[in-house]
Amino acid sequence: MNFFSFITKVNRVFAIVSGILIGVVGIFATYEAIARGVFSSPTIWSSDLSRYIMIWAIFLGTASAFLDKTHISVDFVREMVGKRWGMGIQRVLSILGYSFALVYILVLVWCSQDLFFEALKEGKLTYGTIQIPVAYLYLAMVIGSVLMVATVVPIIAGLMRKKDDYL
Repeated sequence: MNFFSFITKVNRVFAIVSGILIGVVGIFATYEAIARGVFSSPTIWSSDLSRYIMIWAIFLGTASAFLDKTHISVDFVREMVGKRWGMGIQRVLSILGYSFALVYILVLVWCSQDLFFEALKEGKLTYGTIQIPVAYLYLAMVIGSVLMVATVVPIIAGLMRKKDDYL
């Protein structure tokens, strides 16, 4: 099994976990709506807990979106140029686009790991009703951004080897 196959399987598992977490947030929101609207007894925990879970869901599922090509992109320009001047230019534009994304993700890795270690060292807590260590939330950023790097680098390498999967 090569690295890209491995990272694809890891991303699929995290995408499933992300979907389950989003489902849990939906259950919490439904419970809150019923508790507030029907019983006039809002919860003190659902909003904060939903927010924390959603952060994890987003960062765990983001790398999988690269695999499925579902991130927002201006692909009509790349496709239009490809039709007019050929696949070579389209490939170059794809490599440039993924490379710009990679630079941004690497900055995110750097900044999020700094935030994580700072929050860990200082013992920072969230400001919500349910206070948890902020480091747990920053850890989602670190894991998600490292997973994105591990996903985007093989995509760029594949494009350079003339694979058309991510054009």
